[in-house]
Amino acid sequence: MARRCFARAMPMLLLASLAGCQSKSTEPTILQSRAQPYVIDVPVPAEFELDSRRSTHDQSPGKRQVRHFYMGDDEPLAVKNFYRQKMQEAGWELLDEQLKNGVFFLNYRSPEEKCEVRIEEVPDGMGSQTQVCVEIQRRY
Repeated sequence: MARRCFARAMPMLLLASLAGCQSKSTEPTILQSRAQPYVIDVPVPAEFELDSRRSTHDQSPGKRQVRHFYMGDDEPLAVKNFYRQKMQEAGWELLDEQLKNGVFFLNYRSPEEKCEVRIEEVPDGMGSQTQVCVEIQRRY
């Protein structure tokens, strides 16, 4: 009798255990962009702020040089995934991506410029923050 009850209960237990399983998406969750970027064609994660004391930019007709530092609390991998998607949406072509000693390097180009995005975790008082350095230069 115990075997019969077990045999009847087994399919129910199996269905109950599978009911909690759902297919997991392999797509990463992409961070939201700031409503007002600091550079028109360079997206910045919504919660990141410009470190104006360390950042520079120089713009004149036909020439632009940018070196901006952005600081925020999102994980470096999430920030890397943000730039992988959002830079291409902003018109930049990804040339290569590297990870060296915990630092992500993403290199992009447009018809006239090149852009390097460097993402790393840096110490900040009691913990750490994620720093993004964006450098834009003329290609030629």
